[in-house]
Amino acid sequence: MKEFKDFHKPDNMFLRFEKDFLSNAYADKANYQSLKSSLLRIPGSLNSKCIDKGLSAEESKIKILQVWDGHLPPIKYMIGTFHAHLKSEEMKEEKRLSMYRLHDNSKPQEIHWIDKLLNTPIDDHRYLCLWHILIPYLVNVKQVQELEVYSILEGWLRRCEKLRKLDFDIKYEIKYNMKRVNNFGLISLEALKKEYPDLYEMIND
Repeated sequence: MKEFKDFHKPDNMFLRFEKDFLSNAYADKANYQSLKSSLLRIPGSLNSKCIDKGLSAEESKIKILQVWDGHLPPIKYMIGTFHAHLKSEEMKEEKRLSMYRLHDNSKPQEIHWIDKLLNTPIDDHRYLCLWHILIPYLVNVKQVQELEVYSILEGWLRRCEKLRKLDFDIKYEIKYNMKRVNNFGLISLEALKKEYPDLYEMIND
């Protein structure tokens, strides 16, 4: 559809949009859907994250709140809402990235928690780390050469994939995000804690 030609992978973005839209924002925020990976919690199973927080087995059990009535509304009524959502998110992203623009990138710097992340494979939030933390850090802060950045990130993602399969193409996404990094800086730990608490806890651990 021509309305979406300027957006990157709108098919996957639609899956993530309708997940929150149809669940009234009650869907699992850690479930980062794509055409290659779409998860659904099974009724009667236990949510391990709830158990980790000290809830009982009964409180952690996945329950059916409402059974589908079998009605399948036409998707065309969601297209306009989805397009407006993409434009809104685009504006929010520009505003958010502008907060992290570098004011002085004349001297390479080292940030301990990011260097530690580069040496630690993780099983979630890999794409977010790639474009929002690691590429801006290596390119704009440490001023690493392009080929070396690619090598470092591919190695990190391959190690991450051993923990859990990635749902995106490594070579394409590194190349795509390096092209659009411009002079963007990176998110601070405090901002990370506020915007992405699950990732913050993972990195903080």
